[in-house]
Amino acid sequence: MYKVILSVIVFTGLVQICRAQDTITVNDAKIIKARSEITVERYFNNLLNTISYTGAENTDIKELISQSFEDSDKQLFLNNQIAIADDVSDPEYTGSSNSPEVPVIRYLNAFNTFYGKSDANSVYFSDVRSSRVKRGRKNMYINVYFTSVFKNICLSKPSTPYKPTRRVAEIFVKKGANNKWRLVIERIGFFNPADTLNDFSDDVVIADAIRQTGSSGPMGETADQTVKFNQYIGQAHAEEKKRNYQAAIGLYSRAIEIAPGKGAMYEAHLKELNTNFRILADLDEKYRAGNYKAAVKEYSELLKKPRLNADYANSDFYLGRAKCFDKMGQLTKSYNEQVRNYHDALDDYGKSYEYDNDNLETIRCRADLYGRMDRSAEALTEYRIYLAKDPTDMSVYAAMSDLHMVSGNLDQAIKDSDPALAQEGLDPVFKSKLNTGRGVLYAQRNDYPNAEEYFTRAIALDSNNALAYYNRGMARIKMNRIPGAADDLVSASRKGLGSTDIGKIDSAAQIIFERGVYALSLGNYDSALLFTDAAIRVNPNKSYYYYTRGECYFSKNDFKEAIKAYSLAIGLPTNYPGAYYKRGLANLQLGKATEAITDFTKTIQYNPQFYLAQKGMGDAYFVLNDYKNCVKSLEACLEMSSLREAKSVKTTSEIYNTIGRAYFGMKNYPRALENYRKFLAFHPKEIPSSTNYEIGNIYMNMGKYDSANSYLTRSYQTDPSDGYTLYSMASCIYLRGNTDESLKWFERSFKTNALKRSFVDHDALLGSLQEDKRFKDLKKKYL
Repeated sequence: MYKVILSVIVFTGLVQICRAQDTITVNDAKIIKARSEITVERYFNNLLNTISYTGAENTDIKELISQSFEDSDKQLFLNNQIAIADDVSDPEYTGSSNSPEVPVIRYLNAFNTFYGKSDANSVYFSDVRSSRVKRGRKNMYINVYFTSVFKNICLSKPSTPYKPTRRVAEIFVKKGANNKWRLVIERIGFFNPADTLNDFSDDVVIADAIRQTGSSGPMGETADQTVKFNQYIGQAHAEEKKRNYQAAIGLYSRAIEIAPGKGAMYEAHLKELNTNFRILADLDEKYRAGNYKAAVKEYSELLKKPRLNADYANSDFYLGRAKCFDKMGQLTKSYNEQVRNYHDALDDYGKSYEYDNDNLETIRCRADLYGRMDRSAEALTEYRIYLAKDPTDMSVYAAMSDLHMVSGNLDQAIKDSDPALAQEGLDPVFKSKLNTGRGVLYAQRNDYPNAEEYFTRAIALDSNNALAYYNRGMARIKMNRIPGAADDLVSASRKGLGSTDIGKIDSAAQIIFERGVYALSLGNYDSALLFTDAAIRVNPNKSYYYYTRGECYFSKNDFKEAIKAYSLAIGLPTNYPGAYYKRGLANLQLGKATEAITDFTKTIQYNPQFYLAQKGMGDAYFVLNDYKNCVKSLEACLEMSSLREAKSVKTTSEIYNTIGRAYFGMKNYPRALENYRKFLAFHPKEIPSSTNYEIGNIYMNMGKYDSANSYLTRSYQTDPSDGYTLYSMASCIYLRGNTDESLKWFERSFKTNALKRSFVDHDALLGSLQEDKRFKDLKKKYL
């Protein structure tokens, strides 16, 4: 397996403080190790995946790059000029011998330029591990190893795939004013075996925070040498038990420096530890490089004469060989080989435990193997044995919780996380992850209020915990707290959720959106808008989300807002053609007939058989009094096969009605009457009042006054107060020769204030009546 080193170093402002710090607490060491690995495995990895995400806008990418070296909570690099060995511009750059080092700002821009984009994660970091915390000349630092894999193509050499590379990043460690460690990357390069991987001389001594203060007071220059000596020796024993040989060697060395006389008895053991550790370090390198068979062979050679080895050494050698068998079992594709390798691993774990039942790594590895073999009861037993010896390892509680969760015992899984959450002095980032896991357990029990509470705690501890935001958002969806859910899902995206997980965000947006569609179908337009707007906030790139927002506003008769929403749907790269039609209808409702015609024309370009758009175009021309184009558009609509297949009586009858009105406007009364009759064929039992009025006027203009009177009377009976109907009745009475009676009807029509003087003055049907003094007096009085 490949690995890379990541070194963690302190900001220059605290160099002198760090140099003076020869010891740190166990908790400090855990925090620095965890944060250094998170810096690479989460933050740096997420940055590269976000840059290579197809949905990321170039402006957003530039902002992310800038934020990565600006002084803020999102800072990842010491500054924009730190060196990074180029592994992206050319797939042939696989080592320090042929790769140039470039400033980080240039490297990230090159990654954006040369590395192929995709919708899913394509950058993977594996085998991430950290060394012990070390003392530099001016500051502390830590080495973290990982393998980098690029799955997408290099745009400059698309036929040459990237190869896995072993990398090293150097990072400063800064302890801020709030007493929290802050890490920033200072360099990233290729791993070189000549690096300080096996150099343990610079390890910072790990001193238990509790033991740093004894009965005689704080450990300082005035503390009793015997007390300090005993404390170092006690800590060395504890670290040796955990197989933390680097720390143990440093503590033994410190004890010998303090009291050379007393320390003499440990010099032989210290020499033995150093020899043993060098052997283990070399073999561990083979293990981490994936040379499992070679490592097994060397471990076997060392175990041929167990009586010559110390018990702890034999325990370590069996442990090392067991880990090789274990890994071989995980990687093989053969079931029989896996069974055999796992069996050999269990045998060696057992022998390792027999030689030293305080070997915590053996206990943990055997527990993990039992878990992979679905032997949960045995795995849980091993984890409990481990915790009896070291109750401070939080990852063990999490592993036990996972086992109970897989088995469906959620209550016990929750209980397993209690001791971990109760620990004091935990790294906030790690504790945030624990709270997130606890929240997930409650969510799986459908206890969303409790789930929300733990996700909120997680966010309070680590404001960059993207998974906590995501899971709290999902819990809030379940509780129908949609605005809050949308806020959380947006935050999850911005906080560095991996591009694979972005798919989860999109799915969450779809869940919210579908609730909006359901509310819209029920006529709950305000609720539908709430859901739809939330979905848009979470995923603003879905054109049909905006289209549905437009539908909500259209249903509320808020046509201006509907037009805005439809326009947004149209404006996206994956536009929504149906939005042109609905925007046309909304424009028509607002009297913007010209804009409506443009939208309907665009709709028909996308779908030449969209008969409703063709009808809408005819309606828009009618509003513009362009009767010729109105008739042309509507008659073309009648010829569409899609209309015939739809067999829509309502649409067809409306078309004939509008054509009739258009011909009336053109004074083509025979054609107008022809289309009105076709319209009436769809309404055999009841003729609309407006149609009676229009046909009455057609007959009157054709000189058929009796027929006109018949239809106008029907219209009048429907609405006796309509000014235009009264006016047409008056005109018909006049044309039938009864002037005195017509004047009474004209007066009634004028009193409605519906008619304009110009309309009456230009009515050619009235002829000589326009010169009648009585008629003139009526117009003067009322119009």
